[in-house]
Amino acid sequence: MASSPAPTPPPSDAPPAPDGNENANVNANANENVNAPAPAGANANIPLAAPGLNIPGKPVVILLNATQVKIIIDPNGNTVPTLFAIQDSVSGKFVQADGTLGSVAAYQTLVGWGGDTGVIVKVIPNTRYKFRVVAKKGE
Repeated sequence: MASSPAPTPPPSDAPPAPDGNENANVNANANENVNAPAPAGANANIPLAAPGLNIPGKPVVILLNATQVKIIIDPNGNTVPTLFAIQDSVSGKFVQADGTLGSVAAYQTLVGWGGDTGVIVKVIPNTRYKFRVVAKKGE
């Protein structure tokens, strides 16, 4: 039986190969576990869930293209009127209602974040993102 030729290695300037939840082009991934630490700085003290709420499940992060990912929230049993915010724990920034990243937490209901369809988030190519979801009680 003849052996197969060895695979050709990627060129040295190629992006890294995908690894687990990471993506080769955008490196966007969900938090590795639901207790991922918050980033340092101004947004470091935001807990994953307010008292009386479940910690949201790991969000699903799907690469759409080099500048967009789709994030689908797992509410983990939290129901209306729970509000959710999506945070990139690498930069400490939050997904805003328009899909951009900003410094202020933007809280919306699960439906506001697209429900089972998710929300489209604008990202910068070749930048690492690590998304987590935080929950607080709504009014």
